[in-house]
Amino acid sequence: LMTALSFILGVLPLVLATGAGAAALQVPWTLRTGSEVVFTLPRLAVVRTMILNHLIHHRGQLTVYLRMTGTPVPGLYGPSADELAAG
Repeated sequence: LMTALSFILGVLPLVLATGAGAAALQVPWTLRTGSEVVFTLPRLAVVRTMILNHLIHHRGQLTVYLRMTGTPVPGLYGPSADELAAG
């Protein structure tokens, strides 16, 4: 559920954007290794998949690290279980 919500909240402003910047998000972006094309996607899809997903991934890693070190986990998308238990 949180992944779907973060997807909607992360992409909605990009999809609804207007003006010169919005047109730039529809331009194809190509990842290459040397002369070989790995994939081509619209810039909007690249922003979502490569940047936002990467940030979400590292938030998950941070919470695991904090739990392993015994540090209370702060709320990332609302109150955490640690915050709720503390009252």
